[in-house]
Amino acid sequence: MVDAFRNMLDELMGKERDVPLDKRQNKPLEFDDPAVCKYELLALCPNRLFRNTKSDLGSCGFTIHDDHLEWPNIKEQWDKLPQREKDRFGYERDLIRYMEQLIRDMDAKIRKNKERAEAESRPKVLKVDDQRRLDEIKMRQAEMLARAGQLGEEGDVDGAIKAIK
Repeated sequence: MVDAFRNMLDELMGKERDVPLDKRQNKPLEFDDPAVCKYELLALCPNRLFRNTKSDLGSCGFTIHDDHLEWPNIKEQWDKLPQREKDRFGYERDLIRYMEQLIRDMDAKIRKNKERAEAESRPKVLKVDDQRRLDEIKMRQAEMLARAGQLGEEGDVDGAIKAIK
């Protein structure tokens, strides 16, 4: 909560809000600032995708995203760089590594849930008493079906219906 408040103050008043006026540098944010989300520079921040769902990844380790006031300038700085220089920073490699880890985590979660579902859907072993009662019910059912068939052949339709019920 305090961090969110501090971030909001940083965004509204700048990071140097507590620095005396004569010592402020008033330096604009740059794309390589440690607070700038490198994933958001490239495309999108995975931590902001599934908020308030079961797949919520939690808060991002970076505090400055595309909703920051200075974002258009930050993004423009990044976009102006030639691809060779972007590659030197390694942000794309880091994003790929992070996404691969997320995929591995999700695959493990799916595998675990699938195993759990299979275990829950396996037929349960019946207790000896329950198995005996089930066998008796099946035997009684077969007897009544045979009796209903016999009564039906004799023309006693009402008796056959009673036997089935």
